[in-house]
Amino acid sequence: MPSTQKLYFTSSLSNEVSDHSPARNEQDVALNTPVIIHFAEPVYKSSIDDFTFRVEDPSGRPYEGVFTLSDDQKELRFDRVVANYPAGWDADAWITVKLRYLRDTRGDYMGSYSYKFHTR
Repeated sequence: MPSTQKLYFTSSLSNEVSDHSPARNEQDVALNTPVIIHFAEPVYKSSIDDFTFRVEDPSGRPYEGVFTLSDDQKELRFDRVVANYPAGWDADAWITVKLRYLRDTRGDYMGSYSYKFHTR
């Protein structure tokens, strides 16, 4: 497989991601809905940043927001700061969530994962 090829999981969750919300291809998601990712194993907190975990608008621009990792390090929550955007600017849009180069608490890199949902 060429090193420049991107992998997108379309029909199932990855080995590292056990669940997420909103769901893949979910429709009519409110703009202030948090993105929550559940991992099968603990995530190394210092590996989480705006590159390794991105929530993007349809143009690929990252949303401004706040990351929160649960005490057991298995749930990552992203709350968008929707007040900083013009009203309705991303309503009726496909939002992309991307995970890449995250590390687990053993220091191993986790696989890449992405999915989309639709806002209203």
